[in-house]
Formats: sequence, C-alpha cells, structure tokens
Amino acid sequence: MSRSLVFAFALLVASTSLVAAQDSAAPESPSTETRTTKTKGGVNDFNLAQVRTINEQIRAVWSDYKMSPSAPATDGEWCRRVFLDIIGRIPSVEELNAFTSSRDPNKKLKLVNS
Repeated sequence: MSRSLVFAFALLVASTSLVAAQDSAAPESPSTETRTTKTKGGVNDFNLAQVRTINEQIRAVWSDYKMSPSAPATDGEWCRRVFLDIIGRIPSVEELNAFTSSRDPNKKLKLVNS
C-alpha cells in the first residue's frame, strides 16, 4: 500500500509543478485566474489534461484501497506544508500570519511562485 501512496504523492507534486510552471510562463491577466474547471469531487484541474489525468489516477488508488481523501487543510496547515516541502523549514510567525490573514483568492499560487 505504501508504494501506491508514494506514487500518488509523486503525481500530486508533479501536478503542482505543472500548474506553477504554466502560471509562471503565462502573463498575469484576469483571464488567468478564471481558467479553472471543477472535476469530480470539486477539484480544480486548471484546464490541463495532465492534472486531470493525475487526479483520476489518485482517485483510482483511493478507490482500489477503499480510501477517502482527508479533509482539506486549513490555510495555516497548507502554508506550513508548502514551506516544509519547498524550502525545508516552517514559516515564521509573521509569514504564517501574513498568509492566513490575506484575503487574496490567489494567495496559494503566489506563495508557491514566490
């Protein structure tokens, strides 16, 4: 089972990289923010076939092992995970407070790209 979970995590990381790469290559415009569609389970696929395929494969592993996804992470949990995964440290109190208090709908994308 752990092998499948590692595979699913690798696919998730790859999908995040694809989305970040696409968004950093595209000029920022209002239309960039609205290019997402919802797939099964309400997950954004960012109109990328690769992300859609990865999401389908992750859901297949969950189904095979009769698993269900965890509840979505809070903004604070998500910020901490991104800091640990990308730069290898937890965010400072100031960084965490700035992120959690922001009302910017694109704050997650901006944090990953910063």
